[in-house]
Amino acid sequence: KDFVSKPWIGPRGPADKDLMVRAKAEGRKLEVEGCLAGYRFDEVIPCLPEDSVDKEGYSSYMYELMHDGSNRAYGSIIDLRREKLLNFLTVPRMNGVRAFFPQRYEGLVLKGTGDFLKSLEEVTGLTAKCTPFEGTGVVKHKNVEPEFMEWMNEYHDWATEGMIGYQKREPVKMQEVKMQEVNR
Repeated sequence: KDFVSKPWIGPRGPADKDLMVRAKAEGRKLEVEGCLAGYRFDEVIPCLPEDSVDKEGYSSYMYELMHDGSNRAYGSIIDLRREKLLNFLTVPRMNGVRAFFPQRYEGLVLKGTGDFLKSLEEVTGLTAKCTPFEGTGVVKHKNVEPEFMEWMNEYHDWATEGMIGYQKREPVKMQEVKMQEVNR
């Protein structure tokens, strides 16, 4: 619960602070500085890879800031997730988008990737060069602390989660749980 409810931000490191000093001395605006993953200085902390923890097999860590121009951190990772989902759902309205196939990891585990790959092949005219994996027919949820699930059920934005097929649930022990189909 602490992880999902704390502000989603980290400190600027020495490289970012040095960049701030140099930009000020040279009269440059920080907003135009290129940062990790193509973000701008006012969109992410840290900006420079030197201030990011590097773990083999992982991308550089960074905290994405609110996209309202305020340079403020999200109140929690839950708030960031909500904004990411809402942005994701605008993809069909973007220029050049011919098709949109939203997928949930759980759905692919449940049913496999065959139907998804066929849909992509039909739209693109390309042939997949991979072998689809079979679904397991079940999705297992892990056991979570009841206090955490109660917090999530109360404070998480379930209206937004519902747009991609998620719903509130009670804590369950590791067992087979049938997923509901999402009809669009």
